[in-house]
Amino acid sequence: MIARAATGTVPALAALAALVGGARAQDARAPAAERATFHVSVAGRDEWSGTLARPAADGSDGPFASVARAQRAVRALLAAGAPEGPPVVSIAGGRYELERPLVFAPDDSGAEGAPVVYRARAGERPVLSGGRRVGGWTVGDDGRWRATLADVRAGAWSFAQLFVNDQRRFRPRLPRAGYHLIAASVEPSAQAAGRGHDRFGYAEGDVDPDWSRIEDVELFARNVVYWTNASPLLAGNWQDEGFDWEENLLWNPGHAELCAPGRRGGSLVADPLFVDPARDDYRLRPDSPALALGIELLDPELVGPPANAAATSDLPPVPAGFH
Repeated sequence: MIARAATGTVPALAALAALVGGARAQDARAPAAERATFHVSVAGRDEWSGTLARPAADGSDGPFASVARAQRAVRALLAAGAPEGPPVVSIAGGRYELERPLVFAPDDSGAEGAPVVYRARAGERPVLSGGRRVGGWTVGDDGRWRATLADVRAGAWSFAQLFVNDQRRFRPRLPRAGYHLIAASVEPSAQAAGRGHDRFGYAEGDVDPDWSRIEDVELFARNVVYWTNASPLLAGNWQDEGFDWEENLLWNPGHAELCAPGRRGGSLVADPLFVDPARDDYRLRPDSPALALGIELLDPELVGPPANAAATSDLPPVPAGFH
């Protein structure tokens, strides 16, 4: 069993296909212009020169250990002047865990006639992963698998997704079926005043203050999130960088750029196609993208349009959300 915790997105993974399938020949047989300038290997070290495909017998030099280190070496090479031929980074097979996103900018492209090339070593398959491998699993008497991660317990890092043998595993959730609903509106705290809401009221029993490490509890929201002013989506203790919005539809008709920041796993930025939001009729049209997301529709008496809104159509009601 191979389990890995996904800790974030990796913008450079779009180039993985080129790494996997882009190698055309062994470096020793390739023309000089195609031979690798730098090498990366799971057996390497970032303090080495990166100019050898494999570690030297005496351990004095060898390939780099990370693509990020090779990227810095290529940048230094380009800054020193035009290289002879395209700079080539050859990446050996294996798994490379990234501590942070690997970002390539226009300056990483090289020059006309000498483009920078990152490729897999011939016949090998490197994998750049934004996750971390989880080991030390044990099976309890109840048949459940458990692993203790000291760094997570200490707060050094955290994760919200777990894959086992490349399959996503569902996290424990409450309630086991259906959803908890916001029970009452609460005025924003002084810290968030004028910037949005950072508090809400919940029904008795939905949240237990005696839960262990309640600060680790995450709210999973599946909503149509619609707002019209220029304030951030979340403020105060719920600022974008500390809150996960998963599988929601987000829309601000006048400030679409406010929908992008923060973590938006599986969410969609699109017009929800309300019937008539100008008149507070937040029912969804049949072609609303919210329906394609599988957002569960609730009784309009609970969450839908005001009582005086037109209700003569057979259009479905708006799902639970902020509006």
